[in-house]
Amino acid sequence: MANTYMAYYSGKRYTLDELRATSMWQGFDHEYADRLMELMDLSIAEGHPVGIGGGIRPPPSQLNLFLSRHHVVTNGGCCVYNGKKYALNPKTAHAAPPNLSYHEPTTPEGKALAGDLIGDMAWNMANCHRVGFIHFGRINGESWHDQPYELPHSRRQYIPALHAPLKDFHPDTSMLLPPKPPAPFVLVPPASMRVQTPMLTGKNVADLQHLMAFWGWFKGTADGAFGAQTAQGVKNLQTALHIKADGVYGPDTEAAYRWFATSMSGLAK
Repeated sequence: MANTYMAYYSGKRYTLDELRATSMWQGFDHEYADRLMELMDLSIAEGHPVGIGGGIRPPPSQLNLFLSRHHVVTNGGCCVYNGKKYALNPKTAHAAPPNLSYHEPTTPEGKALAGDLIGDMAWNMANCHRVGFIHFGRINGESWHDQPYELPHSRRQYIPALHAPLKDFHPDTSMLLPPKPPAPFVLVPPASMRVQTPMLTGKNVADLQHLMAFWGWFKGTADGAFGAQTAQGVKNLQTALHIKADGVYGPDTEAAYRWFATSMSGLAK
């Protein structure tokens, strides 16, 4: 007997053809949709069904959702939007400001790269990696939010013009690379940056800083000066790639990064 699938927050059951005909499903990137279907089939087969509650949201809907869940504060808060600081309302799930959510039209084709699941979220958290998803249960408490593992956590780091289509990629736990899943394209350091010492300055260091900032390893300004903050960024890179964290971007670090970048580019082919 063919599976039926829970969809929308009502949990209504849909056949495969009915689900594919919904506006929610048609709003997903095709690779996201393929992985989601595999995840739902796995959950049903293993007796822990999950379904899809929500998908794509246009920016006005994202804005309304964000405003309904946050309030303006003078100090602190979790988000900044239009120059104002916002804090999350009590007992409310977080929602990103407009243009920062993968639920919004994101790919060059205007498709969404995230979905909010319904059903057995404990099973989802334990198993979504099997189809190449990460969940946000340990990031902001949203165990229901799944997005492709190889994307940056934040949409602000997604660059559509550089993105190749997501590959049909299904990692096992031994393949999950640390620390923050990157976007599936290559950023290989230029030749001038291949052998780096902490005393060098200039464009080659700025290139390194931009590269590390993209992956979330460097939080400073790309000023071309290899100071303590840049050295810490290199240590973060080295720690992520499981090599000696000495803060020096030398041949060993370059070789490790090239392996990492090549692995990531392989996900996009």
